Amino acid sequence: MQSYSKLQDPDRDSSLAKQLPLAHPWAMYLELTNRCNFKCRFCPESIPDYVEKVGGISYLDMDQFKKICHDSVELGKLKVLRFYMLGEPFLHKELPEMVAYAKKIDMADRIEVTSNASAINQKNAERILESGLDYLRISIYGMTPERHKEITQTNVSPELIRTNIANLWEMKQKTGAKSPFVYIKMINPFDQEEEKRFFETYSNICDEIRLERPMNWDNPNEADFIDNVYGEKIEKAALFRFPKQVCAFPFYTTVVHSSGDVSVCGVDWEKKTVVGNIFKQSLRDIWNGPELRAFQRMHIERRKEENDACRNCTYLYTYPDNLDEITDFDSLMERQSVLNKSTT
Repeated sequence: MQSYSKLQDPDRDSSLAKQLPLAHPWAMYLELTNRCNFKCRFCPESIPDYVEKVGGISYLDMDQFKKICHDSVELGKLKVLRFYMLGEPFLHKELPEMVAYAKKIDMADRIEVTSNASAINQKNAERILESGLDYLRISIYGMTPERHKEITQTNVSPELIRTNIANLWEMKQKTGAKSPFVYIKMINPFDQEEEKRFFETYSNICDEIRLERPMNWDNPNEADFIDNVYGEKIEKAALFRFPKQVCAFPFYTTVVHSSGDVSVCGVDWEKKTVVGNIFKQSLRDIWNGPELRAFQRMHIERRKEENDACRNCTYLYTYPDNLDEITDFDSLMERQSVLNKSTT
């Protein structure tokens, strides 16, 4: 299998712009629950009124999940299905069965889960190994009990995290399972000793290990998540490698929240970019609907400040996809008309 870092940071050109508008999304973030057992200081779940702001804690049931899956397959096969947005996926007891179902109906080229590993006990490890999951992305938050507690604001020990991952890795080796590809990452601590301990602790129980750059969600008014953790340790501007005017997310991504709300942004935790609800509409109607088209037009016309989530967002500067060459939304939509005529 291809390394996870290569999937996430490929050498890209401007081909995305030339393929728009897409007949179906390429990527889906599917949130099984917005509940997490960590309250990480660089995550919205650390905000005191988080539950109120996200509209309450929710879980997808299996019937709701299958509706989402079949809507997606009917619209077109995804390149990637990501079982994460907010929340810890392994807190949903049916996660392995849901992964297996999505694999069975060939919903996506690859399926990923991102987890803090605290709930990957032996039973869950066995079930996820049997599910057919392609990539398991595990987030590490601290290498000492003190640092881990400071970041996660929990009493979960880093020893438990390491034990869970080691047990999963041992099972994978014993069974000869080719998947999931286990990718372990930590947000760069900008501390040489912490970094050294990270690589020494985890390098031998994963397929790939890497430090990732910090990100600031959508720069909400409530908190600066980077400053919460790093303070003056880093120059934030240096993290934003790809300056651009137009965000690509609304043109190839869909986010299905555990409430059924569908948004277009993987960091819009307050759901200010919602364009429909999959329990009330089909994914096809949402993807081709007026709410999404209006949102896309706003970005092409360089009016992102009109949306609360987009106004101060810096996330679009952290990934390479660039649509700045597109300046006329109506001409872009004319491509869709031509495409529709050619297929009828």
